[in-house]
Amino acid sequence: MRTAKEAFDDIGLKLKRAKKHISDLEGAIRSFHDSRPYSISHKDNLETGERTYYVHFVQDIPEDFSLMIGDAIQNLRSALDHLATRLVDIGIDPRVKNSYYPIFESADTYEAGKMGKIKGARPEAIKAIDNTQPYPRGNGWHLWDINTMNNRDKHRLLIPAWGSVISHTFPKTEKERIEKLLGSRFSGPGWLKAASGIKFLKDGDAILTLPISEANDEMDFRISIAFGEPECVRGKQVIPTLESMSRLVAEIVVKFYQEGLL
Repeated sequence: MRTAKEAFDDIGLKLKRAKKHISDLEGAIRSFHDSRPYSISHKDNLETGERTYYVHFVQDIPEDFSLMIGDAIQNLRSALDHLATRLVDIGIDPRVKNSYYPIFESADTYEAGKMGKIKGARPEAIKAIDNTQPYPRGNGWHLWDINTMNNRDKHRLLIPAWGSVISHTFPKTEKERIEKLLGSRFSGPGWLKAASGIKFLKDGDAILTLPISEANDEMDFRISIAFGEPECVRGKQVIPTLESMSRLVAEIVVKFYQEGLL
């Protein structure tokens, strides 16, 4: 029988692998953005005195992104299942096989079905799993996202999509106000204004309208790559969402170890 530290380290390998996939994906997305995969055009309406900016996608999102997302999710789910298997192996009936970390679509279905996944685990371990609330609208709602995405990836790729504009160059008046406020700490073009709202963008979509007098000569935009499906993560930015999922799983594993449950 492995020691608690050995079990913890083994689960940690799955988490490290997930983080590696997320890091690789982040670098790939950064390089893709740097390649200028979209262009921005604008049209002026002289009657209203407004300028509208439009996006034109010139490159498809690489298919490899889907593979890296799926690999990261699979390793996070696997880390949870390794944790569940360990809890059963050192439980009251280690003969039980095929253990899985119980994740269900509601608190009621969780209560009804959890023991089918972790039968044989000690009561204190089951209580600790209960406390993670692995279902939607629980504290562990991200666990439901991981489970849903992992199941989806087994049957078809998790395809990312062009999400909303997440930031753009400050309009002139606002830029001047911030320059006066921050002085040399304001780095000009390197600072972008956060945009609000979530919207899936298509080629030719309008992304910003502002007075012509407020438009800078070279407006810069940052457009997110978001999840197009499944519904539980639809519209969420890929990298921040994966990082949040990874942190949650790591926190759960560390807590079980620190509380002597492994």
